[in-house]
Amino acid sequence: MIYVRCFVWLFGCALVLALVVSTADSAEAHRQATAAESNGMWRVVEKEPYLEDCVQRRGLISTANTPRHKYGTVVIADRNCGNGQYILVKRRGGTHPWRILGAGSDWGYPGRCASDLRKIPRRVLEDFFGDGFCSDYSARLAQKNSSRKCGWMHGEDNWKAKISATQMRCRKARHILRYWFQDGPGVHYHPQDSEWWTLDRYPGWRCGFGAGGGACSSGDRIAGYQSIFNNRPAGRLLSQARSQEGEDPSAWRLGPRGIGPLRLGMSAARARAVVPGLRVAHSRFCDSWSVPGLEGVSLLATHSRGALSAASISGYAEDPRSGHGAGGVELGESLRALKQRFGKRLRFVMRIGSLRKSFYRLYARPGGRNTAVEFTIDTSSGLIEYQEAGFLGGFYYTDENEICG
Repeated sequence: MIYVRCFVWLFGCALVLALVVSTADSAEAHRQATAAESNGMWRVVEKEPYLEDCVQRRGLISTANTPRHKYGTVVIADRNCGNGQYILVKRRGGTHPWRILGAGSDWGYPGRCASDLRKIPRRVLEDFFGDGFCSDYSARLAQKNSSRKCGWMHGEDNWKAKISATQMRCRKARHILRYWFQDGPGVHYHPQDSEWWTLDRYPGWRCGFGAGGGACSSGDRIAGYQSIFNNRPAGRLLSQARSQEGEDPSAWRLGPRGIGPLRLGMSAARARAVVPGLRVAHSRFCDSWSVPGLEGVSLLATHSRGALSAASISGYAEDPRSGHGAGGVELGESLRALKQRFGKRLRFVMRIGSLRKSFYRLYARPGGRNTAVEFTIDTSSGLIEYQEAGFLGGFYYTDENEICG
């Protein structure tokens, strides 16, 4: 009788232990990488710029069912290299090398979910970051697929946008977006809350924008837009540009839409119509533009865009204080002067401690929110060392995009 009771007690304990182990395995399916796997991943990661001195912690390997490929991740978290996480992949079997699929510290952010889910299986991402990875994005995608088209909206500088409405009428969606774009006293900016706007006329609604578009939302109701620049510039853009045609280029100032009469997105043919002296030098990836009298400014037009893509001034110029700084703020001036000049319009973007740089942006007004001026600040001195006007998604450090490379 005693033996039977002991057997039953031991069997119960074993069953409970098995359930606990099973639950733990299901909650955390990935495993620790072997030394060889971890070293292989780090050899690839440390080839990235400024990551050669990182603290190399042991990586993880996904145990999700991926028969042909093995997925791994390594985490960067140290004073030299900052914070971030890399996901890598390699073919199973043989000596295939690891390759990088993605990196960053914003995994799961809706703005990057579409790109990550195209390259990496969802089950792998959930293995590394937990169940429900990008669930907000998936919900918004389902809403987008059920949204209705509401025609076009036109604005300044040849801007126009496709309007959409989800779980609401098109008429109200257009009214809300127009009210937001007017940027009147009833429109309030909240920089501390991921750059949102609230609207006095529409309580409970919040508006925000990203690369090439934006939306106002309240619960499941969404009024959205996607910006498009027409190939035929509007008459008002031409009249503004021609009014500056006779202006001395040395007086042109950098702005969120370009410099002087040269606007981002303007083709070389259209630019010559307003600046007859424009010269174009061709290269493999980009064309360089130059204007007589416009010294110390780099103008680049990518072949893919076929139009002016970036205008910048840097400390490498012979005269950094060339007089072309945005809002009259030149290179070598302080961040404090920049904040005093632009106030709440100046937005903090990010800081890269390993490079001793921080980045701020001055976005175009509503109706042109896919361009900006980005300021690079040397954090050791607090001085401006670079200014660039360009399209969102096309900046080198903050967007990890080398447009002419």
